[in-house]
Amino acid sequence: MPMKRINEVNLFYDEIGEGEPIIFHHGYTGAHDVWLDEIGPRLQHKYRCIVMDCRGAGDSEQPAEGYNIGQYARDVVGLADDLGLEKFTYVGHSMGGGIGYQLAVAHAQVDSGCTDSRGGYSGHRCYAASGYGAEKVD
Repeated sequence: MPMKRINEVNLFYDEIGEGEPIIFHHGYTGAHDVWLDEIGPRLQHKYRCIVMDCRGAGDSEQPAEGYNIGQYARDVVGLADDLGLEKFTYVGHSMGGGIGYQLAVAHAQVDSGCTDSRGGYSGHRCYAASGYGAEKVD
């Protein structure tokens, strides 16, 4: 099982496909399985699909601390750096979407786009989306 030592924690990650990289992140009670088993195979012909389990979830180490959105975002950036990604797209579900917002706010050097079922980020503009459309959030 592939692991990377990121921010003093062993984090599970895996990847399939080739092309522009996309990092997929699970929600609060999730893990990498859905992304790797369902989504990755559908996109692998065009994208490098990278999945990860955040600290304390799935196959990643369960440290005593660091369970907050800011740390999860730092872990995403750490994994991307370790994999040599200068640019990537980020896709998060549920809590993973919150991590995406944190990436947009606190890690402007990351040229990424993110989305979840309720919101999205592209470039330097953040949008909160609902069934009624999208609203710009600066």
